[in-house]
Amino acid sequence: MDSLVLKLFFLGLILSFFYERDYRWLRTLITITKQAYGQDAKPRDIYQLVGDQEALRHLFRNCEQIRSYATEIADLFNFSPSDHSRAVSGLLNALHLFNTAPVRKVSERSDFLLSDICTRPTLLIVGASLADARAAEMLSSMMLNQLFNQVYRRFESSGTGDSRPLYFILDESPRLRDRIDFKEVLSVSRSARVGVCLAAQDVAQFGDEREVSAILTNCLTFAVLRGCSPETARYFSSRLGQRSEQVVSVNRHREPFDLFSRNKHPNDSSPCAGGT
Repeated sequence: MDSLVLKLFFLGLILSFFYERDYRWLRTLITITKQAYGQDAKPRDIYQLVGDQEALRHLFRNCEQIRSYATEIADLFNFSPSDHSRAVSGLLNALHLFNTAPVRKVSERSDFLLSDICTRPTLLIVGASLADARAAEMLSSMMLNQLFNQVYRRFESSGTGDSRPLYFILDESPRLRDRIDFKEVLSVSRSARVGVCLAAQDVAQFGDEREVSAILTNCLTFAVLRGCSPETARYFSSRLGQRSEQVVSVNRHREPFDLFSRNKHPNDSSPCAGGT
């Protein structure tokens, strides 16, 4: 057992090393792509630089403004061709969507800037096709995270004070819970004049009880429709809390002949024989 635990520990360290390395490469490649290509930069450019060492070297030779980043990806330059293909396989797998025709069609052109959404009346719909499954979730969550980054910039001292209120409606929101930090978004959005509506079929879709509480604690208003699951009903019932209500009851004991005497109205006159 100790040997298995030790192996798992070292496996975790190895996986963490590769994750941190790939994250460093990708962060640097995004920066140099933006600086080298400016407004013409495309996600596909990053994919090509990851897979083509010679293209990356050519970019550094011809763009003086990015040479200060060479140290960040020096190990990427020094791989042999065979070692390079193995080293970047994880990044290529993660970025290959940006090299497909449907994604290139929507990611290589834009009719607006994200910053404009905060200053102009705008309706923006971000769709995620069920047929595309994981790919749709990944791409839609990337777009939403970019929008949330615009929200966070409202807290910067250099931000303008004329930002418009924003409202996000996230249908089937639990599908994105592993890709968007709902807890963070909900905790800061109100201060940034941003409203967020999370629509879900069942609270259990957000995870276990601790995860559900962490997300929904920051929600101000809840609306539950008829036909909800027992788990959803129990959760929101518990959020309503409990109150005590005093009930007072009076019991009266009657004698056998009280029925006749107590039902008599005081204004009723008793019948008598004769009359005037």
